[in-house]
Amino acid sequence: MNSTKYFCLIIGLLLLSNCATYKPQYKTSNQTVSNFSKEDVAHSFYLLGDGGNSPIGSETITLKRLRTQLESASKNSTLLFLGDNIYPAGMPKKNKKRRAFAEHQLNIQTNIT
Repeated sequence: MNSTKYFCLIIGLLLLSNCATYKPQYKTSNQTVSNFSKEDVAHSFYLLGDGGNSPIGSETITLKRLRTQLESASKNSTLLFLGDNIYPAGMPKKNKKRRAFAEHQLNIQTNIT
């Protein structure tokens, strides 16, 4: 490979490696900005992706905030789970020690409604 191809490869790898983050990303304010009144909205959809990883005995900040939003949501609302709900690799077999933690991760999400 010539030096131009190496340069492009290195730049491409740097760009790809900087796109992901392991830190939670959520808005720090509870204020909702909307130009619509509740009467203007026919149906609301709440989308939850990557909602797992709540420690046993507690729930993540994201789930707490979603619970607050759902408490004031109209009856014409739907919560959709998008995936990545059990860490690190899905539901373990029943005889695995990580099974209780995986079940907790699912239960804490489905019990917010």
